[in-house]
Amino acid sequence: MLEEQIAAFDTIPLATQVAMLRHALDNRDMLAGNVEPTIAAWLRGDLAGLARISDRTYERFPDLRVHYSRLVKHMILDRTALMHHRLFLPLRSGRLRRRRRAAPVRRAGAAGAAQGGRLSADPGVVSGFRG
Repeated sequence: MLEEQIAAFDTIPLATQVAMLRHALDNRDMLAGNVEPTIAAWLRGDLAGLARISDRTYERFPDLRVHYSRLVKHMILDRTALMHHRLFLPLRSGRLRRRRRAAPVRRAGAAGAAQGGRLSADPGVVSGFRG
């Protein structure tokens, strides 16, 4: 799975990688201000709140809209489809047992929140099984 995660970054167009990196460097203080609200939303299970935090950030920077869309496609949507594909048959056949969701780790921050959103948000992995 580690190779798969690294490969997901590799699929993002280079222009988008550069634009997002420059944005992160130029706006690190503003982005750092999102960490605590993101963690709080994640701990509450507030997926709509997570989306609002992300949307507000990119509404302030309309030049990044195309790059943000590419990032979401490659890191969230494409990986959600892959995860759904991997889990569908084992879950359906009963080979995987449902577990209680582990409490999120505070240090996971935005990365953990992104993962949680991918699992539960629409069109997320969990919602895919419901449909």
